[in-house]
Amino acid sequence: MTMQVLEISIQNNTARVLDTRVSASGIWRPTDGTSTNTTTGGDKENFFFTFNTDQEMMPYSLSTRNEFILTGCNLMAELSRASDGSILSVCASKKHQQCNGMGCCRSRISTYNKSNMPSQFICKWKWFNKGHGDDGESPPAYAFIAEEGWFKQGRVEEEGWWFHQDQGPDKDSKLLLQVPILLQWEVFSSSAAAHDIIKSCSRSDCHCPREVSASLCKSKHSYCKRGSRGGYTCHCSKGYDSEADANPYVSGGCRGRNNFATTERMIITLEEIEKATNNFDKARELGGGGHGTVYKGILSDLHVVAIKKPKMVVQKEIDEFINEVAILSQINHRNVVKLYGCCLETQVPLLVYEFISNGTLYEHLHTAKVADFGASRYVPVDRSAVTTMVQGTIGYLDPMYFYTQRLTEKSDVYSFGVVLVELLTRKKPFSYMSPEDDGLVAHFATLFAEGNLLQILDPQVVDEGGKELEAVATLAVTCVKLSGEDRPVMRQVELTLEAIRASNQGVSANSG
Repeated sequence: MTMQVLEISIQNNTARVLDTRVSASGIWRPTDGTSTNTTTGGDKENFFFTFNTDQEMMPYSLSTRNEFILTGCNLMAELSRASDGSILSVCASKKHQQCNGMGCCRSRISTYNKSNMPSQFICKWKWFNKGHGDDGESPPAYAFIAEEGWFKQGRVEEEGWWFHQDQGPDKDSKLLLQVPILLQWEVFSSSAAAHDIIKSCSRSDCHCPREVSASLCKSKHSYCKRGSRGGYTCHCSKGYDSEADANPYVSGGCRGRNNFATTERMIITLEEIEKATNNFDKARELGGGGHGTVYKGILSDLHVVAIKKPKMVVQKEIDEFINEVAILSQINHRNVVKLYGCCLETQVPLLVYEFISNGTLYEHLHTAKVADFGASRYVPVDRSAVTTMVQGTIGYLDPMYFYTQRLTEKSDVYSFGVVLVELLTRKKPFSYMSPEDDGLVAHFATLFAEGNLLQILDPQVVDEGGKELEAVATLAVTCVKLSGEDRPVMRQVELTLEAIRASNQGVSANSG
């Protein structure tokens, strides 16, 4: 089946098409069929019509946003499902009673749900009298399926399309009208997991397999939905779906309602910051270092913030930093310090973060915030990759960064492994030094390999850790391997920790 594609909608999962065949199978005429019954009241004829087959049209199906249209006079047309004869739509047209004097009818196509829209139809005709309405003045009888709202009687009558016919070599009239049809589309998966889910669940509770969602919905702010015919569709999450060109199937395709508005909202004036810090009063200093000074401030909306005032940087770095403000503003996680805004009126941009009070590890163990790495500056390496110049705390940073000048997803795994080591030992990775001049991570890995881990584990952790202590230590050592290729991905780390927790809960339940 050849179709001319007019428009594809990613948001609605539809395709608007024209059937390019001159004698379209989507247009029925009484003269095309075979009379199956003749009664005193008139003739009744059946016409079998196939819109599509699974082999030809998959993954497309006829959308419910189409309608059944009948033209002509003194007749009725009935559209039914070919498989079981159930009636989907009925249209009746009487002369001078419809459409400004021209006989016509428009009717919705009724189905139980989207998945019930058939691919094969039967159109039955019934004349109201023996004259069939063929008086030379009435328009010829046609029935067809078209996009809902497309049929405009005034336009069609003005164009006179019902007389626009082509006499072929066999001198049979062939209608040249091309009718737009709306198709619904879904993406079908070939994975075994997807087929198992389709077989094992009902229409109401089916969901997307995780691997299908991950491979199909590429945008970060998107989600996967089961289609009505066993396929899948992707959609941008609420708040990221307002852009006309939003596309959940590509990376970065779902964007916020207005990135410019988000960035503008985050711009804080220098006057506001000076008031918040009492003109950068030294009494408001929270700390400082080689990269600048951090001040505590209270904005006019009573938000308590930490304002980072960096030291002098080159203009190129300032330009690249500004481009990252919108990206940083989208990070919203309870364990990551939120970027509240920035000030661009100074020679060096000022960063405004949410304020996290100082405290011990014990006080902040479950709500600790990762804030030492600050804002990253992305620097082009070539046309297909980027590297990140990072300012962070030595001890947590992936050691491979010092060789490659690149951070990867496995770098995050290393940093998380360091945190696990820190929790198991209650020692600071950036200041610890073993008798052999090894850092905390190296010393931990060596003792683990030697079976002497008790020498470095915190006594309280040993007393309360139980059997899962060895499993957590094994995971930590795996995460901090020198080569990123030897480290697990973060999802594997998550699953391992979930298994450890589930095992511990099972033991607790049995002992109770």
